[in-house]
Amino acid sequence: MEPPDALKIICRNCGAKFDVSEFEPFSRFECPGCGTHLRVPKRFDKYLLERICGKGGMSEVFKAIDPEFSRYVAIKIMNEEAAREPEVCGQFLNQAMLVSPVDHPGLIPIYDSGIVEGRPFLVMRYMDGGCLEQLVREKALPELPVLLDALSMVAGGLRAAHQGGIVHHDIKPGNIIMAKDGGAALGDFDLAESPEFPFQGTVREWASPAYVSPEWLATGVEDFRGDIFSLGVTAYELITGQIPYAADGDAEILLERRRHPLYLPAGDLNDLISPEFSGFLAQMMAFQPEERPGYSEIIEAFLHESRRISASGPTQTTIWKILGR
Repeated sequence: MEPPDALKIICRNCGAKFDVSEFEPFSRFECPGCGTHLRVPKRFDKYLLERICGKGGMSEVFKAIDPEFSRYVAIKIMNEEAAREPEVCGQFLNQAMLVSPVDHPGLIPIYDSGIVEGRPFLVMRYMDGGCLEQLVREKALPELPVLLDALSMVAGGLRAAHQGGIVHHDIKPGNIIMAKDGGAALGDFDLAESPEFPFQGTVREWASPAYVSPEWLATGVEDFRGDIFSLGVTAYELITGQIPYAADGDAEILLERRRHPLYLPAGDLNDLISPEFSGFLAQMMAFQPEERPGYSEIIEAFLHESRRISASGPTQTTIWKILGR
């Protein structure tokens, strides 16, 4: 009789089935039949973890198999140290209840959540194109029209979140994940909140100093317009290769840089960008929240710039020319 805890996998190439219960999790082996390289998964609740995709201060993200629905998923598992803090666990698990009512392709949906062996986890849609931060490091960003379309999709997701009363508080390239078909979605709602689910905790760090809004630096409070500021910073960095505001320094220094910005117009660093769109990005990063555009205007501006660039001819031109990248 087969052991109840037997762990079997199927070769994706030839269909052969193997019992890998005695193999080390995440190790690799060759299929004896066809030589295909296979990876040994690790059982986690009802899921099978295949490999680690990313690691942060509080959690790790794994590519995993959901056997019930025969699909790949991403599973975010809180590390043991963070899991000892009840407020941190509560905020982490709140993401599922916060995000689940909002259905938009620009937001990564959360399918499941729970606690296994004292460690909270979230199960999300698996995005196969990598996060934008990773693509910047690998110099593998998509062509500019595709990137602008992706950012417009994320803006649409943020508009849907805003309509549900949600503020994300941590917009940056590392939290925007691409799909191989060119789509993109925003994830990581660790710091997000809504009137129904306020932030749990006594201290909230700035999400990411390079992207945080001036009002959050000054008062510790921001509404959806803070997300718009951070999306503007993100777009500027992805388009130009430069972060408009350096990330070092205390709150007063960071705030002063936003009050008196020194960054160049995006079109000066990327010759595909029009002066009008350069000005629009600056408007998204306006010091005063009321001077920033709304989500509908942002979506249309990104799509319009994408169409304009596509219509002008090939886009394989000088990108990030000042840095020589």
